[in-house]
Amino acid sequence: IAAPAPVATPAPLEPAPVAAPAAPAAAAAEARFKPFGYVRTLFSNVFDDDKDTDFVGQNDGFQMANARLGLEVTKNHTRAVISVDGAVDRRDDLNTSKGTVEVRLRDAFAEWKPCTGFKATAGQFEVPFDAEELISTPDLVFVDQGVESRGVKGVEGFNLDGLSLDREVGLLLSSDPIYFMEDGIGLTYALAVTNGNSASHPLNDNESLSYTGRLEVLWAKMVTLGFAYNANKVTSGEAPDRLNETRSSIAADLQVNLFGAHLLGQFMQRTTTPQDVDGEPDVVAQGFHVQLAYDAPFGLTPGYRYAQFDPTADVQVEDPITAERLDQDEIKVHTLGLSWAVPDEPLTIKVNYHIILEDEAVKLANDRLDLLFQGVF
Repeated sequence: IAAPAPVATPAPLEPAPVAAPAAPAAAAAEARFKPFGYVRTLFSNVFDDDKDTDFVGQNDGFQMANARLGLEVTKNHTRAVISVDGAVDRRDDLNTSKGTVEVRLRDAFAEWKPCTGFKATAGQFEVPFDAEELISTPDLVFVDQGVESRGVKGVEGFNLDGLSLDREVGLLLSSDPIYFMEDGIGLTYALAVTNGNSASHPLNDNESLSYTGRLEVLWAKMVTLGFAYNANKVTSGEAPDRLNETRSSIAADLQVNLFGAHLLGQFMQRTTTPQDVDGEPDVVAQGFHVQLAYDAPFGLTPGYRYAQFDPTADVQVEDPITAERLDQDEIKVHTLGLSWAVPDEPLTIKVNYHIILEDEAVKLANDRLDLLFQGVF
């Protein structure tokens, strides 16, 4: 009898191969958050002018100049900035000290920068016009800007609007400094299309947009020569009594930073042309200032500024009395300043004395002493 065939022992089961995990994709850049802000408290003393006005020099004391808080968020090539100020001075009327302190949105924009030579910005931002307005407020050499930029507040003299452009809502194409050779010639550009009215308004004042262009020529990161132009149509008043005017503005400025010395000079001019009233003349306003400061030891920075502003530098009127008055409304301001950046602290103290010389039509006794306490983070 034949022996039975051996039963084959089944081979042990092999576990199914497990696929190797795919290589992780490059981790996406994380958003970076940077808070910033500053607080500026001002003590201002204006000489009393009892003879000619009842408001100049009558409200000496402390003021909140700024209470700024902001956040910058950066991811890849995109940056978003938002900031508010809790100490915006809102005066009720011209030549008055009455008003309120309000909280207002200052910056609110998104910026895309794929390369050094191109940035696209949308939102509420500083319009790139004059050099001094583009300097961050805490970095100003003096307590405030020159009179041609900021104008005159009611308690300081007869109210005047300055020639600077404030924050507006719109689009901006610009660049970081582009150098053609190391420590050589470079340039920056900026082209903005905005509403042309204050960012505190929810809508444009008409159906026309404001156009601003600025070009800067740089040399060795020490010298900046800037030129700017702005064209805007402005509508004021309530319907049906609305008035239109066109404004054409130019600016030129020079900045030199060398061996601890800082020179800034700028010139600004605005031509206003009425559109709705026949026979109304164009009004040309002009102003300039030159300032020099030096970074001395122990955090001290002494400085001097001469500023001049003529709101009616060229107005063609037939009435000789009016023409004479418009020829006598120029303002000249000598400012002596001293700043102390406290060593190892984000604190700066600034003292400014303003010697104000006005033409006969606007002459007042209104020299001013300003003391500023500034903390930045």
